Amino acid sequence: MGIFMTSLGKEYWQIILSQGICVGIGNGLLFCPTISLVSKYFTTKKALTMGLAAAGSATGGLIYLALVQQLLPKIGFGWTIRLPGFVTLATGGLAGVLSKSRVTSRKSGPSTFKEAPSVFYCIAIFLNFMGLYYAFYY
Repeated sequence: MGIFMTSLGKEYWQIILSQGICVGIGNGLLFCPTISLVSKYFTTKKALTMGLAAAGSATGGLIYLALVQQLLPKIGFGWTIRLPGFVTLATGGLAGVLSKSRVTSRKSGPSTFKEAPSVFYCIAIFLNFMGLYYAFYY
């Protein structure tokens, strides 16, 4: 949704809101479960398989960059951004259909966000990555 909303942006704040916030949150919500899903399927060479799965995001970034650089002068901003959106929709839909959890979730036990150490850990990691990625983009 964030990629398609970016294609409609006319002002800078709209692009920051759609691309920075919506796409960022969406990618964060997709990346962690898929990496944990990969770790459930492999017992040997788990680090290698998780590294290969994580490398796919960098490879996708290179493909999207080349796609945007080639199409931007030819078809304009709106459709140039929509085409990677369609690619993301197709590959994400395929991954969603093919992904299946190997281990069932536990039904009982306390929620993670009801325990104070877990809440503080999540806040600390959020603030850590906010500081880390600020330096990357500055």
